[in-house]
Amino acid sequence: MTAEPSLGCRLRVVVTALIAVVLTTSLLVGSCSAVDTLRPEISAWGIEGNPQVASFRAWANVSDPQSGVRNVTLFVERRGVSLHNYSMQFNGSLYVTEVPRLEANSTYALYVMAFDMANNSATSYRINIDTHVPPEIPDLTVTEPWVVGSSLVLALATIAVTYVYDRRRRS
Repeated sequence: MTAEPSLGCRLRVVVTALIAVVLTTSLLVGSCSAVDTLRPEISAWGIEGNPQVASFRAWANVSDPQSGVRNVTLFVERRGVSLHNYSMQFNGSLYVTEVPRLEANSTYALYVMAFDMANNSATSYRINIDTHVPPEIPDLTVTEPWVVGSSLVLALATIAVTYVYDRRRRS
């Protein structure tokens, strides 16, 4: 006949086993997955082309060394209201997108927003674009001689008509 272990002995075995499981689990979890709390980095971005004349290209240099970049989007706002958002595609070095020409006579704000795989986000600075068309100022070297010349001709014609009229009245 074998003696049964005492309750205290059984309790020590269970507690030791639990401690071993907790330590092993925490070592495995700690070494396998770190929580990503850093947002992606938008180190630079800009546009190429003239948004007032034709479609233009927007580019962004975005990175996230911990969990990786999930998506990058270009936002176009007018008067504080979001008009369009354009998903930017990675071309091997930059995120890029093509944007149609912006309508004339308005002011736009463009900015980039990026998300990483841990759902952290970063927003870039804004680029303001004014598409108001300035009024055309006539070239005075072209118009001035005509204005001055026609004014002199009109003045001489008025003097001549007045002189002829005055002579007829006196005779």
